[in-house]
This record gives sequence, C-alpha cells and structure tokens, in this order.
Amino acid sequence: MVVSVGVITLIFFYEQPHPPSGSECLVIQSDQNGCYLIPYLAVVEVVINNEAGGEHPFHLHGHNFWIVATSDYPEAETLYAGDYIQRDTVSVPAGGWAKILFVADNPGAWFMHCHIEWHMSDGLAIVLIVAPDQLLKNCFTISQSGQKQCEALQQFNTTYDPAIPSS
Repeated sequence: MVVSVGVITLIFFYEQPHPPSGSECLVIQSDQNGCYLIPYLAVVEVVINNEAGGEHPFHLHGHNFWIVATSDYPEAETLYAGDYIQRDTVSVPAGGWAKILFVADNPGAWFMHCHIEWHMSDGLAIVLIVAPDQLLKNCFTISQSGQKQCEALQQFNTTYDPAIPSS
C-alpha cells in the first residue's frame, strides 16, 4: 500500500488463474492476503490491473465510488472530464485497467469482487475493513447467522475445485 497526500492507493493485478487442485491461493496479488485496513474517512484510490483475456465487472459493497479513469491499453489513460461517474460497479477491460476513488465513510468489512460468480471462487476478491478502530470501539460483533454464513463460505472455499466441472 502506498500512502501519499492523504490518499490511500491500492494497486493490484489479476492474471488468469491456474491454481493447482485443492489450492486456496488468491490470485489477486497483494501483500495483505486480500484484506486491507482502511482508516475512517480516508480517501481511497484503487487501481485494478486486468492482465487476463476477458473483461471483469468489479463491484464494491458498502460504498459508491467515482470512476476516475479506465483504459484497455496499459500505457494509455482515459480521464473523465468534469463530473466523475459514481457507481458501485466498474468494468475493467481485458488487458487494461480501471482507477476508482471513494471516501471510506461507512465502517465495516466490505467485499470488493468480480461480479462473475466463479471468478470469486478463483480468488478474484478482496475485503476492505473500513474504520477498524471504530468497529472495535463499538464492540462490533458478528451475528450468529453471519457466523454461519462465514462458516459455509469457508467450507465451500476448502472443498470447491475450479478445475473440476460441477455436475
């Protein structure tokens, strides 16, 4: 993570996955194991580099963001002039990238992922933990139904093998 002038910049790369059978490895390359701690009210810039052959619609839970730039060419940059587009999903072109910006004003653990379902099973997702200090101060707890959902997802992630077609 690079911090500059009050803006937190997250940059991550996605390459077409080739995980070995039974692998739990994430294919988004980060030094945070796919989880990022974001201070409350931080301005967060996310650059998503898509080195795979297909387009990826990225969705962020809990926040709307501004699409600052996109490109299907690594060295080019398409900047939006004037008012930036505010969305919760951005399409990242094949072989290209997208740059988004949001204010971390909603405390919680928020999922950011490719909206193509099976890509999440391949690890194309991260968790942004916004305002962790506030969450701890307010004695944030996970409900029993939330814990069951986490356990079910963990079970799925340890048994699902994307290399084996589902029947």
